Amino acid sequence: MKYLILIFIVLCGCSPSNTPKFNIEVFNSNQMYLDLMEEYDMNMDTLMFEDENYVISGSCNGEWGGSIKFKEKKDNSVYACEATCPVSVDKIDNIYYLSTTLAHGNGFSRIFKILEPSSMEKYILPEPELMDDGTLGYYIGDTESKSSLGRTTILDTTQILIISTFPYNKDLFYITTDFKNTWLSRVVNGRFEHLKKILDFEIISYEPMLVHSSNGSRLSVFYNESKRGLIKITGNNIDVVLIEKHNYETNN
Repeated sequence: MKYLILIFIVLCGCSPSNTPKFNIEVFNSNQMYLDLMEEYDMNMDTLMFEDENYVISGSCNGEWGGSIKFKEKKDNSVYACEATCPVSVDKIDNIYYLSTTLAHGNGFSRIFKILEPSSMEKYILPEPELMDDGTLGYYIGDTESKSSLGRTTILDTTQILIISTFPYNKDLFYITTDFKNTWLSRVVNGRFEHLKKILDFEIISYEPMLVHSSNGSRLSVFYNESKRGLIKITGNNIDVVLIEKHNYETNN
């Protein structure tokens, strides 16, 4: 079963001829969910983005912190900053946009702009500590960056989670949830502006996972108490696939 929503969004200062049009389809299909999970090989992968200069990876230890790391291709230098926890890195007009979210407690989201990754702190793995069992190792969060150098905050909000992001027409759009509904959103003057309700219930991901494909599509997974699902975004097409959680557990 599916239903189609055609969304015409008038952006401030834009003429009707270049107004983005988003096609959103919502499916209730166990098989479609399983097929897409297999097609995209939804294994946890630290690689978040790659361009001609950097390989960008993320890590997350929940409330103990997270990091984003830019590894420079020419000399393997690694630059990092705190990111709790990374959802995505998008690049528009040579500017990197880092989106982060954490579902613990009341939940929060932050978005940062990074103009020059080499202006961030150079990442050096800390020396291991002597653990209680006499071995050398790290406590949770010890290896995460604590630095804020080289980044500019463009959004810092609570009670809203970022589920997915995608660039379109040189603008950045977000799939968000406010613990009541799920929205197509964008950032205006440092705040989320909800453009269209996608679902009339919340979707949550405690471990944000956004997978890019070679054809430019991206896939993210989510769940709540009764539903599990995924969002596939290709250009201006947004497919939401829902599955009853108990059906997922039965199939696995």
